[in-house]
Amino acid sequence: MARNPDEASLSSSGVAETRVSTPRPALPWPRAIAALVLVIATIAVFAPASDFRLVEYDDALYVRDVPIVQRGLTAEGVRWAFTTFQAWNWHPLTWVSLMSDVELFGQDPKYLHRTNIALHVANVLLLFALFGSATRAWGRSFFVAGLFAVHPLHVESVAWIAERKDVLSTFFGLLTIGAYFAYARRPSPLRYAGTFVLFAFGLMAKPMLVTLPLLLLLLDIWPLGRLPWPVVTAAQRQSGEGISAWLRRAKPRLVEKLPLLALSLFSSVITYRAQVSDERLTNMVPLAVRALNAVLSLVRYLKKTAFPVNLSAHYPYSLPIRLDAALACAVALALCTAFAFRLGRRSPAVPVGWLWYLVALLPVIGLFQVGTQSMADRYTYLPLVGIFVAVVWGADLLRERLRIPSAALAPLGVALLVLLAVRARAQVLVWRDTRSLFEHAIAASGGSSDAYIGLGLAELEERQLEAAAQDFRTAKLFFPRTDLPSLLEGKVAVLQGHAKEAERAYGEAIALAPTFPDAYFGLGVLYLQTGRPEQAVASFEKVLALSPDYPDARDLLEAAQGRAAQRHP
Repeated sequence: MARNPDEASLSSSGVAETRVSTPRPALPWPRAIAALVLVIATIAVFAPASDFRLVEYDDALYVRDVPIVQRGLTAEGVRWAFTTFQAWNWHPLTWVSLMSDVELFGQDPKYLHRTNIALHVANVLLLFALFGSATRAWGRSFFVAGLFAVHPLHVESVAWIAERKDVLSTFFGLLTIGAYFAYARRPSPLRYAGTFVLFAFGLMAKPMLVTLPLLLLLLDIWPLGRLPWPVVTAAQRQSGEGISAWLRRAKPRLVEKLPLLALSLFSSVITYRAQVSDERLTNMVPLAVRALNAVLSLVRYLKKTAFPVNLSAHYPYSLPIRLDAALACAVALALCTAFAFRLGRRSPAVPVGWLWYLVALLPVIGLFQVGTQSMADRYTYLPLVGIFVAVVWGADLLRERLRIPSAALAPLGVALLVLLAVRARAQVLVWRDTRSLFEHAIAASGGSSDAYIGLGLAELEERQLEAAAQDFRTAKLFFPRTDLPSLLEGKVAVLQGHAKEAERAYGEAIALAPTFPDAYFGLGVLYLQTGRPEQAVASFEKVLALSPDYPDARDLLEAAQGRAAQRHP
């Protein structure tokens, strides 16, 4: 039986070598038709999102409530993009991208959605081209790109404007891989510089790409064949020669990645500074809980990849985390790793894909906590490429072993893509507005603080004040508890004219987050409205002590001081 072009064989020394054949290249027109099918399928799935509105889930933080973004692309805006930690991150190219949309198309959110969709389409085509050109296995590459295009777990990254950073960073990440492939074929300083610059662009869109240098090292093994898969015989294992020989061969490849790793380190330091700038978002969950949850999440992502149901905009922590469940997940991951490594003798694509998944998820697995989510669909956008590669190449390996013709598997693959596309389109519709998004999240995940806050904000916009107040009260019941539900409950109580209830709610928010100015500001406004200027002065002074540039605080402080002076001349 003929071997796959990417299969590994053992040399006489026992070191795995990648044997790359040179099959007759496919005609250009089948590739063009395959690319067209991918474009049509992707657009068909995500087309409804092209007319969606902003949702009350970080979209205001990225677009609606950011005046400098609303002004479009300006020199001042570009300078701001490179110096701000707005949204607790440093991603200047994401800001420039959003500003460019506003500059070109105005403030209509449908154009922001359409840019997200266009970037996703570009990523699908890049993935198809990269793996197809590197492996010459265009059929398998088509199915990898197809899974990436229509998998329901990717809906969040595309249909959510605030996740522009995800599709944009992956676009530059895939371009980086393409530039690296060109460098690997014909090394030169210019080609390496292109790889370096594109990688920097990717990090400036979203820092999740920090592990990309390690992914490039995996691609050196497969499909590039610049390193063998580290297969070691029993005799070599006893002497240690096999491992040391592989490490000697790997050393130049590791040194080659050092400039890229330096970029990753720089991005990591800046990201850490940005994210610790808001204590409410970081380390709210004990480290032991985060570590156990990380193990569970690695398996849960795989489960949702295989069975993409009950997808939610926010997944809460489910406490207590059982040690036996975490241990079972750890054992399952170890068995998957051992199985993938065993298959590496015949097809390095399987273990490379598996390791891609594990490595790409490291920055967002939750060991360093940002936010209240236990996991998130958007985190799988790039990591699942590895799973798709492992599954598609693993299925082809099984087909060869069972001597099944290639044509027999194609209809099954197409049927799977159609099923996923139907499921993904239904998930796209969930993102049409804030109410739909969070009603679905509550139904899918059993509710969470973020989900009830989001639903409450939708009801507040609809002037359903009592329903909004009830949702904010419900949001306080979930772990981890933050100040935001109490803060919003206070704002609703003010609108309802319930001054005592508002004061109580603002007091709760201050107790939970005493170093943040929002609740003090709300109290100051309440005191002014209820004729207590002296207390208003104290509140506004506290706001300015915590945040000297807090909007309107200085003007209101002067107004409160004036009223207090009138009462006590």
